[in-house]
Amino acid sequence: MEVKQLNSFYFIHKVETHKDIKEDLLGLIASQQDDPISFNETTHISRTDYHLDETHKRAYLPKFFEAIDSILREQADYMLANQMTVHHSWYQQYHNFDKHDWHTHGYAQFANIYYLELPNNEDKTDFFSILDKKIITDIDIKEGDLITFPAYILHRSNTNSMKRKTIISFNSSFDSIIEKKVDELL
Repeated sequence: MEVKQLNSFYFIHKVETHKDIKEDLLGLIASQQDDPISFNETTHISRTDYHLDETHKRAYLPKFFEAIDSILREQADYMLANQMTVHHSWYQQYHNFDKHDWHTHGYAQFANIYYLELPNNEDKTDFFSILDKKIITDIDIKEGDLITFPAYILHRSNTNSMKRKTIISFNSSFDSIIEKKVDELL
């Protein structure tokens, strides 16, 4: 079987209001309850609300989603869909030597990562090409960027450097494809 890889599998958007919302979001996250994750030496995340149930109030999310609303609408339009549905949202703060080993996100079409704090560009997410059997090195991510990629792509947060990294992540899917738009493109 011959498999061909697409040249790009992701969207990167600059969140235009990043400088305006960064400190507010960090303050709201600081006041959040957390539930650290630790799996032996493979994964340790100092602060996250990932495992807290959906009824847990996440005070930072309204401000965050307001800031990226136009991006989500633009992505839905690009994907010829009426809307993007968000399935689950959480934050993660990585401290010195924290890491999140290779994983995928099940039950979603896309995974999304917003880099709220990325003081060291070497701490950006690694993506693994299953076809080439190597880490993809040409993705240019900066603080304030939102990357959206297929949820089945293997990715990790390798061992974090000395400075804290904070991300807000969410899973999403595109719903209700607009058939008329598809037909217009054919």
